[in-house]
Amino acid sequence: DYSINLLAIEYMLDNLAYLLIGAAILIIIVAVILKKTASPKDDPSSPDSPKKTASPTKNDPKKEEDNKPKITYGPIYLYFGSQTGTAANFCKNLAEEAANNQFQPIVTDLQEFDPDTFVAPRVAIFCMATQGEGEPTDNAEKFFKYISAEDRETGIFKNLRFTVFGLGNKQYQFYNAMGKKTDAFLDKLGGERIYRYGEGDDDGSLEDDFNEWKVELWKTLKEKIQPVAFDASKKTEEQLPFNLIMGEEGLKEVEFENFEEEKTGKEYDFQVKTFLSCNKVKVIKAYELRQNNDEGSTLHIEFDVGSCGIKYPTAANLCVYPENDPKIVEAMAERLGVKLEQVFIIEENKENASPIKFKHPVPSPISVKTYLSRFCDLQGAIKKSTLKNLAKYVKNEELKEKLLKLTSAAGKEDFEKEISKANKGLYDIIVENDIQLDLKQLIFVADTIKPRYFTIASSSAKNPETIHICASLLEFKVEGKWRPGMASGYFRRMLEHFIKNPGTPVYAKVSVKESTFALPVDSNRPLVLVGPGAGLAPFRGFLHEKEHLIKIGENKQYGEITLYFGCRKSDSDYIYKEELEKFHQEGIINKYYKAFSREGENKCYVQDLMKKNSAELGVTLFDQNGLLYICGSIRMGNDVLKVLNQVAADHFNISTLAGALKVKQLEQDKRIIKELWE
Repeated sequence: DYSINLLAIEYMLDNLAYLLIGAAILIIIVAVILKKTASPKDDPSSPDSPKKTASPTKNDPKKEEDNKPKITYGPIYLYFGSQTGTAANFCKNLAEEAANNQFQPIVTDLQEFDPDTFVAPRVAIFCMATQGEGEPTDNAEKFFKYISAEDRETGIFKNLRFTVFGLGNKQYQFYNAMGKKTDAFLDKLGGERIYRYGEGDDDGSLEDDFNEWKVELWKTLKEKIQPVAFDASKKTEEQLPFNLIMGEEGLKEVEFENFEEEKTGKEYDFQVKTFLSCNKVKVIKAYELRQNNDEGSTLHIEFDVGSCGIKYPTAANLCVYPENDPKIVEAMAERLGVKLEQVFIIEENKENASPIKFKHPVPSPISVKTYLSRFCDLQGAIKKSTLKNLAKYVKNEELKEKLLKLTSAAGKEDFEKEISKANKGLYDIIVENDIQLDLKQLIFVADTIKPRYFTIASSSAKNPETIHICASLLEFKVEGKWRPGMASGYFRRMLEHFIKNPGTPVYAKVSVKESTFALPVDSNRPLVLVGPGAGLAPFRGFLHEKEHLIKIGENKQYGEITLYFGCRKSDSDYIYKEELEKFHQEGIINKYYKAFSREGENKCYVQDLMKKNSAELGVTLFDQNGLLYICGSIRMGNDVLKVLNQVAADHFNISTLAGALKVKQLEQDKRIIKELWE
């Protein structure tokens, strides 16, 4: 009986275990069903639950970042001394980086320099270009005059923490003079150098030098500047800084002539302001100067400046704004899906979170045609910063990665090969890669067209109402085809216009800028003029002035004028040939030496003729207190200076090194004056 009872109990326990297991399984099933039918809002673990978004989990990095206290490193002032706009663009790029590094950037044109406010505590970066013979750019003259004054108080900038980047060209004697001087004067006046001085060489790759200089910039500044908390509650998502509104039919463009920025209540980018300050003038004449065009083209172009009141000194520079090829303009408009005659308006985007002060990228209302023709740089050399902005709108990740690599230090050689040497502009890259942009995005990405500078080839005494220039037209090979540069194409279209429509003017935007060239006050001093090719331009102005003053009976004694002119062939590219020969016959040119590099067995250049005339040059420069002017390519100018070193050595019977010091002294005394270009 006892064994039977045990078996019964064991049987009952087994059944109870099965019942408990079954009950547990049933409970789990019911729980799962209830969970699935429950509203997500009732479940705090649901991704849609409002409790989730209100209380981020510890594993959500975005939410952790949102919970961090907001800081700023405060205002940083970005000052630029710029002639063509490169230094201004560098400051614009720095402003974007500053904003991304929790600074509050303030970009300032040194034209607006105010010494009273400048002494207040501030962190500042200066991008300083050099022009002429180591001189400040036009917009930095007031600033440099202030900091370089001999009686300036030593500790006046004790509250300034600064760094300087200089923009120059090593082919010039006064390489980066303004960058170096600005750095030295700010230090002398009590400023604290917060990051190392840097400089870039436009004869190499200025943009690469700039990028290398700023590699450690923001890291260093953050280490030296104490951050502070700020209220970020009003910050919204960063967007494009402006809105574009297509105007209704009948909306007229803004009047560009006699444009007064102050009356618009708007601020404009540096290059746009420069363009708007220029004069619209008639182009009244254009003709070919070469005997044949087998090896190129050089044009004589005349501008009517009398009607708009422009005055100019002989041998000054004329600043000319070129325009894009109309065929490219039409094709670009088609790609954008807009019509050339459409007029649009640019307005500041108040919702943009960027701390960078907004400046209008273009005046408006403005037509698509005017913007694409006169403002948007579709054909000029493209910068890496432009390419970087363009990459933002590339949808193909592989292409985006390729473009970004081209802008990096690792892609330096590829950029040189695929972009620079291939002479590709923004339009080429957009078309080649089939990049889709709208008009608003293009305005954000594209640079503004820069002016081109030409030494004036006329005399203000003889031709006060007109300005003459001579322009050598350049062509580049793009995708196996020859194509003119932007300015060359612009001038070529002018020539074609006058051939088809003689006597009918076209118009151009121009301004006059000072150059390093001027006739001496003492007209009795002998002059040596070295100007091969289009480098003849300022000396044509000198010769016309001498001829005119003699003709009107100016009671002056004129020193000898010696001209060294060079070209390839006497029957091909001998520009102003009849005029120069006539000047020589009449004694306006006293000594005339011509170098034709492709005639005869050996190549002959102006510097070769100067070497042969070493004794004569030595007497003119060192015994007769003569002046020597050089105009043309940088390479030619450097070769001429090497010859002069030997001329001085021979004249004084000293070493070449000692002769070079004599020549250096002539340069410092402004008795050797150069205007050179690449």
